Formats: sequence, structure tokens, C-alpha cells
Amino acid sequence: MNSAWKAIHPELDPSPLEIIGRVLVIAKHLEKSVTRALAEHDLTLGHFDILATLRRKSAETENNSPNLPSEVEEVKISNGSKNSLVGNRRSATKGELPRMTPKQLLKSVMLSSGGMTNRLDRLEQAGLIERLEDPDDRRGVVVGLTAKGEKVIDEATATRFSEAQNSLPKLTEHQFAELTKLLRLWLVQLSQKEIVSQSNEDAS
Repeated sequence: MNSAWKAIHPELDPSPLEIIGRVLVIAKHLEKSVTRALAEHDLTLGHFDILATLRRKSAETENNSPNLPSEVEEVKISNGSKNSLVGNRRSATKGELPRMTPKQLLKSVMLSSGGMTNRLDRLEQAGLIERLEDPDDRRGVVVGLTAKGEKVIDEATATRFSEAQNSLPKLTEHQFAELTKLLRLWLVQLSQKEIVSQSNEDAS
């Protein structure tokens, strides 16, 4: 392929495509593989990322605050009455576990705000998450896993990890370490370029 391009455009260097082209093809194979694996749990990769982010937050909070009440317990507000419902949405309290705002989720899973809203809608309809009033901002909401959502993401995570292991190439331990280091370096450089590009766009 490179020789053909050199014949057509001798002034251009097609060698970067030997890496970029292969990475794109690998990415397509990996996306198909994980899509098939998560379909067993009726999840897309986007849905999995949201649930997994909430699950990690859950584990992190539980480890740091083991004595906080379970989210299935009735939590009292300061005047001693039960939490009120606004429409069909209960108000969250600071003692409940675990909650994240849609903005926090956006930073973690790198979706557009529209894409995030659509995914949250479907996950809520499936009973995997719940959206409650934000105790710090009554105009906003916080998102948390339901008991069903926690069970589904734990099962899907086991499937995801197994699929990832099966998708790895047959390399030595040293080759894996070197590949991981190089991919991390490449990703950092791409992220830095994106930051500079975004800054230039904002300044213009």
C-alpha cells in the first residue's frame, strides 16, 4: 500500500499510516468484541462506562465511610420527617451512598451532554440507576446505582474483564510492559495536543 502511495505522491510520507491504520483496525475489532460481550447483559459500552463509574464511586465511598447508612434505609431530614418527594423524584441526602452529578459523570466517561442524558434515561427506565434531587443544588440531580444496577454491573464487569483478557495478543511480560508504557506515552501526548487545541479555539 505504501509503495502505491509513494508512486502517486512521491512528495508525501505514508509511513505513519502503518501505525495509525493498524491501530484503527485493532480498535474496530476490540469494539466489536466488547459490544458482543456486553450484549449478554443488555448493555452498550456507553452504558457500561456509566455504571462502572458509579460502581467504582460506590466502592470508594464505602471504603472511606463504612458507618454511613445504607441507601435502602429511610433517611431523616433535620426536622425529623421523612424525605419529601418532589414530583416523582425523592430528594437525596448527604448521608446516602453513592451519588454523582451528571457533570461529574461527563468528565469520567467523555460523552456529550446529550449522549449522557439519553444513556441516563435508558438506564433509569431499566431500573439500573436513580436520579434524585441534588441536596447541594435543588435545580440539579445526582445519580446513583440501584440494587439491581449494582448486581448488573458486577456481573458485566466480570464479563468485560474476561473479554479484555481474551482480546490481548500473545506477548511476553516484557513486551506487555513496553506496550503499556508506549501506549500511555502516546495517550498523554494526544491529550496534551487536545488541551492546546481547545485553548486555541477558546482564545479565537
